[in-house]
Amino acid sequence: MAEQLKQVAKFSEDAISMACNTLTEEQWEHFRNGLDIITQNLGEKKENRNKSKPRDTKLSDEVIFKEHLLTQIRQRLVEVEKDEVEKLLAITVDFTIRTDFTRSSIEDILEEHVKIVHTEEGLKAMTLFAQFSRGLLYLTLTGKLKEKRQTLREFVEGGNLNVSYTTVLRYMTLATIILKYPRLLLCQLNFTQIMKHKKRLLDFLSLPDGHDLHCRLTVPFEIIANGHKINIEHGEIKTLTEKFNTSADWMFHDVHNRATTTDEQVKTVVASLVMEDEEADLKQIMDTCHL
Repeated sequence: MAEQLKQVAKFSEDAISMACNTLTEEQWEHFRNGLDIITQNLGEKKENRNKSKPRDTKLSDEVIFKEHLLTQIRQRLVEVEKDEVEKLLAITVDFTIRTDFTRSSIEDILEEHVKIVHTEEGLKAMTLFAQFSRGLLYLTLTGKLKEKRQTLREFVEGGNLNVSYTTVLRYMTLATIILKYPRLLLCQLNFTQIMKHKKRLLDFLSLPDGHDLHCRLTVPFEIIANGHKINIEHGEIKTLTEKFNTSADWMFHDVHNRATTTDEQVKTVVASLVMEDEEADLKQIMDTCHL
């Protein structure tokens, strides 16, 4: 067993992640529980005092989530809640690109730096809105295919969307999370971060310690994005439990990793949607999400 663990440790994180994605949910739980016990029994590894150079401390995903991601969400919500008291929320992007700064003074460069960062943040936010809209589209498509007695997997694997089934499920999962917590769209998170920390986030928001954040993230809102008013509603919906690769190369992994989510699980998720606004449905939500 020890020799097997040493062999596994020789592979890259991406390779190990891909291998883990092939496990069923039950196998994953047994594996993770076993690793937790082994880690506890080993205890903390003592540092070698003979080493002259200090090693860089690598932040664990758990530390990143608790000390950085949650902090960012809280800070962004405070800023957003303050802004919307005075005006309608808006995302503006000045897409003027400069490539030559040789004649700029230091003061000009500092001013330009602020503009570029603002542009990056605006594009990042707009991208997440578009990805949410794409996920809603796939959720809607699932319902329409059901009327024709066709499954989403059959439709996607038939080449109709020119993307992998795993990628479609990835976007659908994002949409279900945003439907539950619409204000995540305003917290300067990206798609990969949400996918990477989705279980930690959903688990935390279901706990008493996360109740305040849960309530604040579920509040619907209006925003002007790219000149269009968008109404983002809150809805309760189940979330797919598919485990996705969260490396920077996830789109390539999606092509090769066959999703384990069944057609029945997808139908159950779509059927579970209950909107806070009783008159709202997926079609109406889609109509308000054209960016």
